[in-house]
Amino acid sequence: FDSVSIKNEVTWSAMIGGYVENDMIKEAGEVFLQMLVDENVAMVTPVAIGLILMGCARFGDVNGGRCVHCYSIKAGF
Repeated sequence: FDSVSIKNEVTWSAMIGGYVENDMIKEAGEVFLQMLVDENVAMVTPVAIGLILMGCARFGDVNGGRCVHCYSIKAGF
């Protein structure tokens, strides 16, 4: 992933999904935050939001889930 020159919504979502699938929730959250500030990402996709919410649910991170939910509402999802 680090060797990809331009990361887009698909590559970011794939990384988040991979981390969530392997119960690496902290890493998934870090990638999600990096995605939010990446200038090559036009917008965060509903897929990425769903994946990170699934990670929060698996980990029992209610506060993180609330933050992502709030972001999704503000972003118009």
